[in-house]
Amino acid sequence: MFQECNRGLLKRSITMGAASLILAILGALVTLVGIIPWLHILNWFAGGLLVIAIILGVVSTVTSEKKGTAIAGLATSLIFLIVVILRLALGIGIR
Repeated sequence: MFQECNRGLLKRSITMGAASLILAILGALVTLVGIIPWLHILNWFAGGLLVIAIILGVVSTVTSEKKGTAIAGLATSLIFLIVVILRLALGIGIR
């Protein structure tokens, strides 16, 4: 019974790692489109996606034995979140 419970948790954390990577890639694409001058509002949406991806990546990294996708999603999210913050700061998106 305990092993079945652990298997369910492992499957869930692997899924969270994959979700983290997918949201990170989606956030990265939205960030790259948001670099276009008139579309800078997209950076706010990308920031939200990337923060959710970071949360999922951290949870998956802590709870899973297989951490590859979670770490990839976490790294991608952190890199593009820095880009979003810099873009919003330079483009006067943060007041």
